[in-house]
Amino acid sequence: MTDPEQSEFLDQIRQNRGLILNICKIYSKTRDEQEDLFQDIVLQLWRSHNRFRHQSKYSTWLYRIAINTAITHYGKQKKRSSIEVHREETHLLPDDYNKDQEGSFGTNV
Repeated sequence: MTDPEQSEFLDQIRQNRGLILNICKIYSKTRDEQEDLFQDIVLQLWRSHNRFRHQSKYSTWLYRIAINTAITHYGKQKKRSSIEVHREETHLLPDDYNKDQEGSFGTNV
């Protein structure tokens, strides 16, 4: 990417910063998650910048990239949260739970 292209990209990010931040607030719960998502969106925009075909407004194209990135990010966060909840739930089980369950699966009822 040339210097003028980099300048154009950074200008577009500055102009559409509010739009990106709103998407981050909608799809993330915490401030840290919002910052991570913002970085993911900007990175994806950077990677895709040379594919913008000028068939729509830049903000429309940016919005689509940002939404798709946010949906992917949200899905990963949701999956990660359910794994963490499952881990927490297994810690609530009695210590001898797994021992009792091991023998009951192989027996005939």
